[in-house]
Amino acid sequence: MTLNVLFSKPPERVAEEEFFSWYESHLKEEMLTVPGMLSAQLYKVDTEVMTDDGPVTYPYAVVYEVDGSWSDAVEEQSKLNLANLDQYFARKKADPSVGPPVPEWFMDVEWAPWMGVPVGGKLAGTPKS
Repeated sequence: MTLNVLFSKPPERVAEEEFFSWYESHLKEEMLTVPGMLSAQLYKVDTEVMTDDGPVTYPYAVVYEVDGSWSDAVEEQSKLNLANLDQYFARKKADPSVGPPVPEWFMDVEWAPWMGVPVGGKLAGTPKS
């Protein structure tokens, strides 16, 4: 299993509810249809990520749980035209009814990925009774 975290910062003109609504639809109707994508959960966070232009605070993150490696997941995403922006827009042009419509603000969202590969075994604590 691999984890992928995608931090996001929508433009200020986009209401949080609108962003959440689009993102959850995108996850359910598109990303979680990819074989090997086990789960996705949207979080509200306050994480500063270093970029070439300095630190950027990202208010949201989606954590993807993937069966296998992230490169395997990207290969599967590619088969569905979901692996990159060019593919995504080609998919939408070919069939606009697939998944939610692309919002006008989509290209103004700032994104920052993080991938993690397990090292050693998963440690477990004691569940609450």
